[in-house]
Amino acid sequence: MRHHPPAPSRRASPASDAASAPGKATAFPFPHHTAPALGAASGQGKSPFPLPTTPPPHRIANPYPAPGAASVPGRIRPLPLVRHPAPARDAASAQGKPPPSPSPATPPPHRIANPSPAPGTASAPGKATAFPFPHHTAPARCAASGQGKPPPSPSPATPPPHRITNPSPSPRSIRPRQHPQAWEAVGMDVGFVGLGSMGRAMAGRLLAAGHGVRVWNRSPEPVAALVADGASAAGSLAEAFAAEAVVSMLADDQVVEDLLLDEELLSGARAAVHVNMATVSPALARRAAELHARHGLGYVAAPVLGRADVAAAGNLNILAAGPSTELAWVAPLFEAMGRRTWPLGEDPAAANVAKISANFLLVSAIEAFSEAAALAEASGLDPAALLEVLSNSILPGPVYSGYGAMITRQTYEPAGFRLALGLKDVNLALEAGAEAQVPLPLAGLLRDSLLQAVAHGHADEDLAALATTSRTRAGLGRAPR
Repeated sequence: MRHHPPAPSRRASPASDAASAPGKATAFPFPHHTAPALGAASGQGKSPFPLPTTPPPHRIANPYPAPGAASVPGRIRPLPLVRHPAPARDAASAQGKPPPSPSPATPPPHRIANPSPAPGTASAPGKATAFPFPHHTAPARCAASGQGKPPPSPSPATPPPHRITNPSPSPRSIRPRQHPQAWEAVGMDVGFVGLGSMGRAMAGRLLAAGHGVRVWNRSPEPVAALVADGASAAGSLAEAFAAEAVVSMLADDQVVEDLLLDEELLSGARAAVHVNMATVSPALARRAAELHARHGLGYVAAPVLGRADVAAAGNLNILAAGPSTELAWVAPLFEAMGRRTWPLGEDPAAANVAKISANFLLVSAIEAFSEAAALAEASGLDPAALLEVLSNSILPGPVYSGYGAMITRQTYEPAGFRLALGLKDVNLALEAGAEAQVPLPLAGLLRDSLLQAVAHGHADEDLAALATTSRTRAGLGRAPR
């Protein structure tokens, strides 16, 4: 602990101090000290205070956490700080006039680090802000002013100015955040937008994990079902975006663009971050990230691998990309919804590229087995026997065992993943390939097969209904159920 004793004829003015550096200790005189030497002994073993009536300055670390560290649970945005006019002492010092000594009833000015900047303005490090503490009544022992004159005594009705310094503003310090570990005891307030089969299951996992969930959907039935399970209904998208974090699970680019990429909605949002878990194009992810950043709102892309039954069990694989601070902020939500989170970098579009690539491979596998099953059936081999051999030898895993079983039984309802959405994802792969100048000839073949299945009325059936195209081409038709 380092102390600087005042000179005999001059005293350093707190008002003339420079704003404290981020995270460093700040001089803080305590008015209630009257003992001769209350500070720790100096490095020379002597008391650093020449006058027994002068209380020692104490070095106190900033008691307030920086944005991103632990804060009060449930706090969304700090209230603006009220500026009070500076007392006459400052004006007198500026003119070089000797101000009168302070009144014993006037509290001393304190220098305290600012825990959070005012809404809409992330204060620069070291930028001081006036903040009065009206409850101090102890006699003031201020250091001498820079001119060697004692400062004037402000009116007892006027609170002393306090210098508050933002210790470490984050890129988006408008909305203070609680440290992720704090959610172990207190759940987050989460807005959830989009309650299809996947969205309902994922929102249910958040409720089961103890988070408060306010849900919004265009149709009311899924909202009512989740309200019965403990969720609250958001009357509008703006109400959903008033939560601490927002999770959305919508069908495609157009729906996301129409509902969520709205200037008015984002400018009024109180949420710290929006997590888009839908499978959308990389181009839309880039536009969304830019628009959110313009309004001070974090954006994370986190599409998932898994069907609705996997989501209900909390076993999704989550492909997450975005700023590391945002990923840490929503990590408790990912833990509630998924088995594992795969961080894929700072660019949100990277997560969507990974998801589109995965779905391209998935549809390719379904098409390949559909053709192999048609060959087996036309040649007199039971497709189920072929599947048992493959899934227990060279091609184990949920793709062949799950989709393959539906193909061999020719049962495509209920749909865990609609065929129309598979066509959408293949088209996204073709668009991404064209943008990156990467030919995807197999994707073109898959698109045509999916289009044929849609034309024959299978759009709302499971993606496994892609096998109907191979059977039709082989002249096998559809076996009776």
